[in-house]
Order: sequence, then structure tokens, then C-alpha cells
Amino acid sequence: MIFLDFHNPAVEALLLSRFNNAKQGLKHEKIDYTVADFDRVIYRLHTVEGDKSKLMVSLLIRFFDELREYDVEGLLRREYGDYLCSQPQPGYSVTLLFDLNNPPKNGEAVAHHVAMLKRNCFAAVFEPFFLLQALAEEPLISKRAVIHYGDMETMYVQALEDRITVIFSTVFQDANDIIIGKIFMQEFTEVRRRYDRAPQVLYSHRVPPAELRGTDAAVGDNMAYITFVLFPRHLAPHAADHTISLIHTVRNYLHYHIKCAKGYLHMRMRAKTAEFVKILNRARPLYEEEPVVCVGALGLDSTSALERQLSRQSNSVVSQNGSMMTKTLMIDHSDSVDDFSGGSVTPFGDNLENDYYCNSTDSVPQPVFE
Repeated sequence: MIFLDFHNPAVEALLLSRFNNAKQGLKHEKIDYTVADFDRVIYRLHTVEGDKSKLMVSLLIRFFDELREYDVEGLLRREYGDYLCSQPQPGYSVTLLFDLNNPPKNGEAVAHHVAMLKRNCFAAVFEPFFLLQALAEEPLISKRAVIHYGDMETMYVQALEDRITVIFSTVFQDANDIIIGKIFMQEFTEVRRRYDRAPQVLYSHRVPPAELRGTDAAVGDNMAYITFVLFPRHLAPHAADHTISLIHTVRNYLHYHIKCAKGYLHMRMRAKTAEFVKILNRARPLYEEEPVVCVGALGLDSTSALERQLSRQSNSVVSQNGSMMTKTLMIDHSDSVDDFSGGSVTPFGDNLENDYYCNSTDSVPQPVFE
């Protein structure tokens, strides 16, 4: 298993290249890039029309209006300072502005921090609840945040006296994803048994957990709920930032590994199929080069096979006119019994007057072909 990046590497690389070019005194270029991220988030990096020295980074989050209830703009102002524009670009939620004539001295750190713009927007929900839980002196059952971060997908954050509960609802588009997702989430339970400092993880299919009673939580065969119980050790000042970075990627982390698991299974099935095909090809019988001839009475495949059979066996049945033979076996019935080297010829019966049973003690007469 791998952890997804908390930042957007494409945004970081684009910003860093612009900053480095500006420091080297290279000519400013007009750029306009659109970068997609998880949770239907869109980044846009472009220069201002008519001024290539001004670089703007805009972010579109479809649930940004719900984040405003938790002072997301105040948090962004604290994190990005003067880079934050008072008014975002039309169609976007947040916009940052950089002057390439005066690039940041610590360009790498600034580029990385800008690439975490989506993560910092999510942090606006968690930070107040972390602080609320730390200062609470009585149960906070009524304190709950509801963020609809996707179609039919919701994040719930609830602060209690001794813990923070974070619940993600997610939709599975494929029935196989439900099975793989359940197996995948069971691993979190196993880790909890081996490492008691890990947060408690609960998985619920179809029916929402008890914490969501009385809410608009969806119910369905393709719905799943993932519950993380965070304890004070996960909310301490030295661990809170890392907890936020990890917890906000849970939904994407799950679906990413489901796709990886399905890809691995398909790869193994294709490899096994190729192996079975090789085995079948090696097991294919080698046929005679001569034309196949069907002899109904003897059950032989060719005239050469007939000769071999007659030479091996002492008891043979010879048909005077086999209906399916391409070459007819001819026996001269004018010959006497003595002509068969001491053998005896006994008719089978009245209905088989042309068929003879040859019982030879010395040798079997060779058939004569036309």
C-alpha cells in the first residue's frame, strides 16, 4: 500500500519552473495550464492578460460554500498572506497572485505550499473541531460538520468529549468494488489489533452508522461508510497537521487501491490464461501425415495403420467391402482354406456371408489393395 501525495505534484513542478526561470532572468512566457485533482478539484495556472510577469494560481472546489461556514478564507489568509487575492477569478473559489519580477526567495517551499491548497481548504473543517475537543469541558454531541464533497458522498466530523469522529460516505459504482473495499478495510482493523496507537476504524455497508441517525445519510446497496475515531494523541499539536493530511485523503486512498487491486487481479488472470494456452498447445496430439481414413469395422485411422494392426494381432476381422474405406480390401474367395498357410476360415453367420474370421497359427495373410 502507498500513501497518496498530500499536494499536487504537477502544480508544484509548474510553479517551481516559473520561479527558477524568473530567478535566472529568463524571458517571461505566456502560460495557461489546467490541472485536475481528486475530489473533482481543478487548478488553473496562467499569466495575466497583457502582463506575462504576473502569474495566477486559481482553485475550484465545488463545496467551497460549505467551507465558508468554518472560516476557510481566514485560514487561507493565514497560510498564504499577501499572495491571496481578495476576489478569486470568475468560476474559481480561490486565487493566488505571484509577481515573477520579484519571485519568492524560498521558491521550493512556496511552490510546495501552494500545491497543498486543497489540503489547507479541508483543514478549515478539522482545525476548529480539534480545538473544540481540546478545550471542551462537557459533551459536544450537537457539534457536527457536514461537507458534501461529491455526488451522494459526504464527510461528517463530530467532536465529543474524549474523541473526534470522522465519517466518510462513499459510492461504489461496481459490485466487485464493494467486495474488494470490504476486504481492504478489514486490514485497518487488523492493524488496530497489532498497534494500539492507531485510530479505530469501522466499516459499514448499506446502513449508516449510529452516529448519523437523524441526518440525510444515504442508504443503498452501493453505499459504504468509513468511520475513523481520533483520540487525543492524534489531535496533539505535534500530530494534528499530519492527522489532517492523512484523514482528508481517505476516500481517494480507498478507491485508488481498489483500482490497483483490480488491475493486479486482471494482470494475474491474463498471465494464467497465457500459461494454460501454452499447456494446451503442448498437449495437442501429432496427427498422421497421410490422409485420415475411417475403417468402421476395424476402428482404424489409415491404410498403413490397418497393415500394422493386421501384423500385430493374430485375431483379425477383415471386411470385404467396408462402406467407409477409400481403398477396398480385396480377398479372392476362390482360394481354398489351404491357401491361408494352415489357417482356418469360419463364416460368422448367414447375414455376414462375405465376412470371415481368420484364426491363423502361423501368420496372418497380408491384405491386397487395388
